[in-house]
Amino acid sequence: MRSVPLLMLLCAGCALGGDGEDARAYREQMQPVLQKNALLAQEFLDVASKAKKGELDGSGSADRFRRNAVPLAQEIAARVAAVEPPNDALQAPHEQLVKAWSNRAIAYRDLATAWQSGDAVAFDGARAREVQVRLDEEAYMASINAVTTPHGVVIDLYP
Repeated sequence: MRSVPLLMLLCAGCALGGDGEDARAYREQMQPVLQKNALLAQEFLDVASKAKKGELDGSGSADRFRRNAVPLAQEIAARVAAVEPPNDALQAPHEQLVKAWSNRAIAYRDLATAWQSGDAVAFDGARAREVQVRLDEEAYMASINAVTTPHGVVIDLYP
């Protein structure tokens, strides 16, 4: 029973055709968005690192996160939604990512608001949604690379 979904994913790569032109076109469209995503990941890590080292207090961390990470997450969500996958085999996994990154933008906004106001319950809720986004990203990576890898194209969230 478990082999049926795997077989479906493997066969999804067949829908692109033999030369993988659609996979390469999709990667080319996604590259600028994925580069912005790498910048966002670095910003997130920088804030966390500085907070942990005591270089930013709670208010400073919240302010930097609100000024930098939140608008960048919103920009990325809009940019990924504007990408038009060249075929149906790429569309379904792409829609997973559009939803995930839209949810991330909301979660980051809610994290910043909760952080700034000191609302631990709201912060925990937003953090849980952000964790779900990472799981959704992993599902996207498995789905999209099952389609593109047979054509020699690998999609990386952090190029």
